[in-house]
Amino acid sequence: MNFRRRTRRSSSLELLQTDGAATVLRCDTSAVDAETWDQVLGTCAQFAHVKMALEIYGITQDYGVVLGAGAYNALFRLLIQFKDVENARVVWADMEEYGIEPDLPNANA
Repeated sequence: MNFRRRTRRSSSLELLQTDGAATVLRCDTSAVDAETWDQVLGTCAQFAHVKMALEIYGITQDYGVVLGAGAYNALFRLLIQFKDVENARVVWADMEEYGIEPDLPNANA
């Protein structure tokens, strides 16, 4: 494992081990505000933790949490990046339901 990859993994794990993230992962929804859900999901997406991002997204869906537009977009773009079309469609449908405009990746970039 090269240094850059090891540093990236360490940074993401540190960010996911905050008190708020631990609470989210334990599914103690009464102690979590919407901003924390957004931050944890955004961190998962930022560091390409697809499996964890989908797990957290599932928890939010189970408890009826409406995420912020940035969290939905981060997850949607992550799923597109990893070609997970089925889950991307689910997120897209949720975004449409909540009136969130998707921030689509630039095709020319």
